[in-house]
Amino acid sequence: MFWVGIIAFALFVLSDLNDMLDFGKAFKISFWIGSALLLISVIYQCLNGSVHTSVTGVVFAAVFAVVFLILMLYSLFGSFSVEEGYLSPGTKRSVYTKKMYALCRHPGVLWFAFLMACLYFMGLSLTAAVTYTVLNIALAAFEDIVVFPAILSGYEEYRHRTRFLIPDIGGIRACINDFKGKM
Repeated sequence: MFWVGIIAFALFVLSDLNDMLDFGKAFKISFWIGSALLLISVIYQCLNGSVHTSVTGVVFAAVFAVVFLILMLYSLFGSFSVEEGYLSPGTKRSVYTKKMYALCRHPGVLWFAFLMACLYFMGLSLTAAVTYTVLNIALAAFEDIVVFPAILSGYEEYRHRTRFLIPDIGGIRACINDFKGKM
């Protein structure tokens, strides 16, 4: 099942290439199939792997895993229009720079890395946790250098203003202020 997770990342690349080059509607589902495959792979591996901590550690890891999963899902699906981001390949659109995307350019990758660390304590192998995290960072770099500048207007300015993965104090403040403005 480890390899199924790697295939998922190949489908994410295909989805990004489709977003940039618009191969057609048939490729729109690449992202969703990749997401399903990664989910199935990780769940299977956690259920069949060796737990790397005590029962208390698993409980703490599970609580934090839920928090990081919610943050990741919010970054990917709650920050901007799912229609624009995932269902309209080939459509040029404006870059989204608010909330989580004020924190860093790829906040989903940040939360994914923490999620993989939590899942390691819950039975995911270290090899899988590290490999999937590295592949996700590589995917973000590909998007950052090739895909997003081609499909998101204003992305170059955003790249110069906002950190890639690791937030700085300015990004943290901007993120907090964006959320405070909505409360």
